[in-house]
Amino acid sequence: MSHAGESPFAIDIEQWVRLGGARQRIRVLAAAPALPILLVLHGGPGFPNGDAFLRRHARLAQHFTVVTWDQRGAGDSAWAGGCTRLTLSNLESDAAELVARIRAHHSDQDLYVLGLSWGSELGVALVRDHPEGITAYIGSGQAVCGPDGERLSYQASWRGCRSAFRDTTAPSCARLHALGALAALSLVGPPKRAQYRPRIVGLAIQRRILHKFGPHHSRTASTPPVSPTQEPRPRRHSRVSRAWGILRSLHDLWPTATDYDFRRSAATLTTPVWFLQGRHDWVTPSPLVTEYAAELRAPRVQTVWFENSGHSPSRDEPQKFERELIAVQYALSPDRRHAHPQQHEDDTP
Repeated sequence: MSHAGESPFAIDIEQWVRLGGARQRIRVLAAAPALPILLVLHGGPGFPNGDAFLRRHARLAQHFTVVTWDQRGAGDSAWAGGCTRLTLSNLESDAAELVARIRAHHSDQDLYVLGLSWGSELGVALVRDHPEGITAYIGSGQAVCGPDGERLSYQASWRGCRSAFRDTTAPSCARLHALGALAALSLVGPPKRAQYRPRIVGLAIQRRILHKFGPHHSRTASTPPVSPTQEPRPRRHSRVSRAWGILRSLHDLWPTATDYDFRRSAATLTTPVWFLQGRHDWVTPSPLVTEYAAELRAPRVQTVWFENSGHSPSRDEPQKFERELIAVQYALSPDRRHAHPQQHEDDTP
């Protein structure tokens, strides 16, 4: 456990824990003891954004004990497991062990699992196979089906490039740029069984083109700045560990991490489910989330749409994202009415 400077929060802990025999790093942030627990599963695979999440959403620590985790092979946990190949099974087992440890020490507190992007694939697998002690699952940038998701994502990239090239009002340099992007997409794909050519480089090219030419959305203002007394203390990251973790995770996990279809393998869940989904998400395409939510059998299934968001509502509409997370807590624990700053809007279409 380490403390780098004073923190304005009652609980601000960095800790190394052994999960599956591998040493991994977590951070815990809360304004008071005994708040409900929010376990954040970061995206990627291999892109630990827990500290960025805490900086952006420090206000959530007024309502939750927020737990972030550098997953095996990512960030400060990049060297976990040595040279052993990373697998979804390893990470799911680590997540289940982490949940069990949290429950053993905080059995009287609700525990919510928040899966972001790749973390939403890990999160659904977790609540499907190890639902014990989990109050609710919340997915954002929700993964539904690897092959169908990549096919739709590629098509969105292609449509965006073609539209930009055909825009006769655009500068000639912009149209040439779009033409070059179309040529790059032709070389890369379309994906076969969710894999591009070459695998990781092709994926990076497609994602970059999607970001530039894909369906655009209106970004809302960023999160209003918090007072210095509300900011979590900063920490230093190892750039080497972070870079190695990204490369290792993508190399080991991407070929198998895209081989899933939750419409079949997770058609029934025993945990209440919320989807906080950007309307304009074409990384994990929103049409698939609509389909999955309609078919999913669970104690409760609710979709909240973020009309001004793409793949990351937590970044694009941060204030609404925080309100909706708190609304989940209130919906399942009506006695927490005081924790909800305003009446919840039902955004389900």
